[in-house]
Amino acid sequence: MDAADAYALDHLRGLIAEAVRRNSDVKLDGTDLVLISITGRSPMSTVVAHDVLRPRRLLVIHSGRGEEAVNVIGDYVVGPGRLRHSEFFHNHVDATDPRVVYQIIKDFLSRSDISRDRVILNITGGNKVMSAAAALAAWQLDLELCYVDVEPDPATGHIRPETQRLLLLDNPISIFGDQEMVRAAELLRAGAFDIASKRYQDLSDRLASPSVARFWKAVSDLYKAWCDLALADLPALADRVEDLLNSYREPLSPAITSRIRQQVAFLRRLDDSPESRLNLILGLHILGGHYSRLGRNDFAALLYYRTIEGCLAWRLEETHRGFLCDSPDYTLLGDDIESGYAALSIGSPDDDSGLPSKVSLVAAARLLACTDDDFAKRAGLTNQRAIRNLADLTAARNKSVLAHGFKPIDVESSENLGRRAFFYLKTIWELHRPAEDLDDLRKHLAFVIPPESGDSMAKEE
Repeated sequence: MDAADAYALDHLRGLIAEAVRRNSDVKLDGTDLVLISITGRSPMSTVVAHDVLRPRRLLVIHSGRGEEAVNVIGDYVVGPGRLRHSEFFHNHVDATDPRVVYQIIKDFLSRSDISRDRVILNITGGNKVMSAAAALAAWQLDLELCYVDVEPDPATGHIRPETQRLLLLDNPISIFGDQEMVRAAELLRAGAFDIASKRYQDLSDRLASPSVARFWKAVSDLYKAWCDLALADLPALADRVEDLLNSYREPLSPAITSRIRQQVAFLRRLDDSPESRLNLILGLHILGGHYSRLGRNDFAALLYYRTIEGCLAWRLEETHRGFLCDSPDYTLLGDDIESGYAALSIGSPDDDSGLPSKVSLVAAARLLACTDDDFAKRAGLTNQRAIRNLADLTAARNKSVLAHGFKPIDVESSENLGRRAFFYLKTIWELHRPAEDLDDLRKHLAFVIPPESGDSMAKEE
């Protein structure tokens, strides 16, 4: 410690602390506070930070050149009305190894008696490697930073005590949060919508500008409800996304904005009513594509199977009003339906029965074929061979661990089901909604991924 520091601490310490408080915008809310201070040869910044913050615990991290400074710090911060010896800690580190600094701080914070305290990390002292390591530790461990700022005397180069001030800095993540936003986007991209939602909520609570995190949290919640088919929750969640989109102030491409608005409109009217059933079938196919891109082939196959089943059942009930696949009234399908169905069932594993009590996927295909249905003609479901091909294709789903078997579904089988599902869905659209471009609609309904930092273009799956 040089003579100037010694004189300041011995004779001007109270005045310095008073000046620092006056020059600083330091708000102490009464929470128990722990100070961790990086110290070099001079004890001044640590003593000043201690006098202003009045921590109940102090950890000094120093290199070999700071050992004498630690002794001086102890002389000034330990004693009656100040810290007890058991409340003053110090650790020697290799100044060239940033990992050691991080580990010491992490281990110190794991103490049960400080787990609820406010922790501030003073990065004024020490060499550049130590200060950088401490700043990285603050980022990783979510700590506040402080820095003792000074103005030297232009003539002598010595510190002017009356100019000192203590700057409290938020954790870098609380100011910018770019890296954490990227990590949250990766969770969203991976389909971990519940975890992504929690991460975005945490960011929105901590960031200086939380609007982006709030928006993508709402999107995560909406996508999770869609995946869960929590239809009753969708309208309120869709409204939330729309409200936050209207107040979104960061760059977001018009194309992505349009896509999200289209998704909101689609999901807001998605329910279990008969009028919404065709949209629900399309929603199942969109979810199948989502799970397929995640490599979750069993889930994708199940959703593709339900899309195929939904198309066939919907067409059958739509063209024969009053007919229900769960409780079929076969008189609505014509007098020849039983013989026609039997003819298409010959040689199949279930040809030992007549008309089924409940209409399955394959049964719906046979019924459409023997009623000379336009959908069946366009879809190529006009004969026993075509229906057998469909039965063989969908059998892969039946062997899945998510259905009746114990075999995982391979990529090829899942993709084959996906292609057939979209073919049937597109055929339905051509017959019932010819004004809508299903390819374009499917593209717009695919899940959106947040843009990378500095990029206004969000990405689709």
